[in-house]
Amino acid sequence: MTKKQKTTIGQIVGVLTLISIIGGGVFLFDDRYAKAAQVNQQVHKLHQRLEQKIQGDKRFMLQQRIWQLEDRFPDGNQMPQVVKEQIRLYREEIRKIDEKMKKIGKGE
Repeated sequence: MTKKQKTTIGQIVGVLTLISIIGGGVFLFDDRYAKAAQVNQQVHKLHQRLEQKIQGDKRFMLQQRIWQLEDRFPDGNQMPQVVKEQIRLYREEIRKIDEKMKKIGKGE
């Protein structure tokens, strides 16, 4: 083997080594940070689902209270003003929960 061939082979080996190191770095970066982004996205989705569940349960509880009060006073005219006001507040809270659930459903 001549000196020129040895130099050429050395350069080829050097270039291949450099390409391998760069490729390994890219895969390491992708493995570490790209998956972190996926995990963050999954955590965000899970948080949205949990928030929707919590708001849905709260809405159901308020609706149950309204139905209990309405059952206790079947004739709305005999319902005390305090109870009417409480029902109004419950319905207002349900409306706010519905708006919040729409925003959560849209991903805001």
